[in-house]
Amino acid sequence: MYKYLADRHKILIRTIRHHVICLFTELFRNDIDKDKPVIIFIRRGARSRIYNHALSLKSHEVQSILIAQTFDYPYHKKVFNKICIWYRISDICRTVIKLCNKYNVIAVVGSLQPAVQTIELLKLKNKFPLLIDHHDSAWSQVYFQNLNVNNYENSWINAIEVEQEKKCFTSVDGVIARSNELKELFTRNSITTPIEVFEDCCSDQYFQPIDFNDGPRGKEWSLAYAGMVFPSSLAPEYSFPQFMSMSKYFNNEKIHFHIYPGQNHEYCYPDYEAESKINEYFHMKRSLSFMAIRKALTQYDFGLVAFNPPENYKMFSQEHFKHIIHAKFHTYLEAGLPIIVSPVFEREAEILLEAQAGIIFDGATPEGLRERIEQEDIKQMRKNVSLLRESFNVKNQGARLSSFINKVQKEKLKI
Repeated sequence: MYKYLADRHKILIRTIRHHVICLFTELFRNDIDKDKPVIIFIRRGARSRIYNHALSLKSHEVQSILIAQTFDYPYHKKVFNKICIWYRISDICRTVIKLCNKYNVIAVVGSLQPAVQTIELLKLKNKFPLLIDHHDSAWSQVYFQNLNVNNYENSWINAIEVEQEKKCFTSVDGVIARSNELKELFTRNSITTPIEVFEDCCSDQYFQPIDFNDGPRGKEWSLAYAGMVFPSSLAPEYSFPQFMSMSKYFNNEKIHFHIYPGQNHEYCYPDYEAESKINEYFHMKRSLSFMAIRKALTQYDFGLVAFNPPENYKMFSQEHFKHIIHAKFHTYLEAGLPIIVSPVFEREAEILLEAQAGIIFDGATPEGLRERIEQEDIKQMRKNVSLLRESFNVKNQGARLSSFINKVQKEKLKI
């Protein structure tokens, strides 16, 4: 218990440090040209998807401001022209009004999880074009699985969140969707809000050099995972991925498995840490900053998106799995890693199969993975990764994203 409290204390100290540095620095920072257009992004926690939006827009002379609670400062300073912190929901509208009065704001992009962030912004809807950048949707999971939402009282999938999402999707001026999952949801529910899909992408400023050899980086094959992990104490049908039950398979396969959990979650896995002390093929790491994770991943041979989810998994629908491209997918490409993914994730599997830049592995555990790896032309696969990440370059998306937001803005002006 004392170790847990001490570890949580470290996370709190890190967050406070970022906030103090940010608040002090932003007082003296003046990176915004008042004559150029500005888009405001609002999140609870900043994700790589938002950084890429900002970078893609920057190449088209559009400036970006981030309003968030958690972020990786000072890295975000390189991406956004200005950063503001919100502590209470009521802070959001006050901050947005102040920024709109000062700069040439052409649109505000809110988010979900919780949807109350965008519900608050709807109070100001008549003052500017309001869009949502979609990451995940509680309503979508409930709809496509025909779930009883009352069974999810302690989850991000709950009755209040679902109803608020419906209001947001039908009230905003446009939606920047992560995948075709949301377009399908809109079609089936006759929602006419303008929507366009912008899949997560890569930025060449994060690209790491690739060594095009044909063997393992170290003495044995290694596999890395970067992202959310669930403790083994939670029910598997609501908690995916979990890796504790797979530890023996990595040992049997003689494949080193390295886990980098999401930021602010790295001290939640005492069982994983205990296993890493007794299993030489199972390695539990601390989370790393946005740039540091890409550099760290270069020492491994593959990046894992996911093995097969449990058959009774209920947190995300098959429709979600079919269309999604995970943020980690592009993190691995930026680090120069071939990717391993289950065929359940159809869109990602399709991309890797076409580019020959990874392994489609149909299994709930890594049993048999070493044999698959040794059947592949790893040298050519690494060369294909280099080509694939260029095709997902964020620069290719900037013009389309800017055009969509401008279109929404023009429609707004007609009202």
